[in-house]
Amino acid sequence: MELVAGCCVDFYQLPITQFLLGDSFHPGGLKLTRQLAKQLLISRESRVLDVASGRGTTSLFLAEQYGCELVALDLAGQNLAITHKQARKNNLSSQLLAVQAGAEQLPFGDNTFDAIICECALCTFSQPQKVLAEIKRVLKPGGRLGLSDIVLNKPLPEDLNNLLSRVFCISGARSVTEYSRLISSAGFSKSQYHRVDWAITEMVKQIERQAILLELLPVDEKLAIPDWLKNNATLFETIQEFVKNDGLGYLLISARK
Repeated sequence: MELVAGCCVDFYQLPITQFLLGDSFHPGGLKLTRQLAKQLLISRESRVLDVASGRGTTSLFLAEQYGCELVALDLAGQNLAITHKQARKNNLSSQLLAVQAGAEQLPFGDNTFDAIICECALCTFSQPQKVLAEIKRVLKPGGRLGLSDIVLNKPLPEDLNNLLSRVFCISGARSVTEYSRLISSAGFSKSQYHRVDWAITEMVKQIERQAILLELLPVDEKLAIPDWLKNNATLFETIQEFVKNDGLGYLLISARK
């Protein structure tokens, strides 16, 4: 079973995470999810797997918007319980199945899915090659893979390492060239790569806005301001400058089996 960066798992389970990031924990939110869905040609006839589905925001969105059959796969039972509860509330239980498993050993037969989506998670897996091999195995011939992930072109400045490692889980982030090699070596074809760095910029701005609001709210232990956000007036400016200088970005990837 793969080891997801511990700091990311801990951070995503905190109540403050949804306050800072909203319902969608990956940069670009559902706007980029919709873009990936278009590239994957998802339709009512599609059977789709959402790898590292988190609280199920993407899975629920795809099932509702496209009428497809969806499997939400995640390691955290707490996330899957939220997904299942929301699916029932939205009358999507007949379309959406929540499965607790790791991405390095997918519990599905060969040639099962028409499309597989994995948002901002590949860089957290300790063995991404094995994950991609499993994804390819369970995709149908001609099936499509859609990824979004962090691009890291330069070493992180020391003063950014804490925040960016926690929020964006970039321990395994790569350059575009390195992602291309990884996808190609896994045997995928017709791959396309689109930089969408604005998604990082927007997420950072959102966190900054919410952090300011947090300071104005009554004290709540569940929403306690993390140490890495306290007394850090220049932190967000430093991040934006790092993105502007092409140190950090965001990438959409689509490919075919």
